[in-house]
Amino acid sequence: MSLCGCLSRAEYLEKSKHLQEQLKELKSEIDVLKVDDKQSHMDEIHDQNVLHGSSKYTSIGRVCHCKLLCIKLVTPYINSVLLLYPLLT
Repeated sequence: MSLCGCLSRAEYLEKSKHLQEQLKELKSEIDVLKVDDKQSHMDEIHDQNVLHGSSKYTSIGRVCHCKLLCIKLVTPYINSVLLLYPLLT
């Protein structure tokens, strides 16, 4: 530790690595203690999604991306129709 009481970068990285290892150990202990009978169908779906790297945030991102893409694709056609509408009436 330095004189100011702050952790050096090396100490911080070492402590961080140690905490990550502890977290992994705790997660594995929890997984062992989980009772499959108490898991609902939604819990199973959530576990599958987590295994595949999907979360509510990635889903929201995909939906927003699709909406933006649709808007970009449809806007020119809407503008064309709006320009032609006065000519058609």
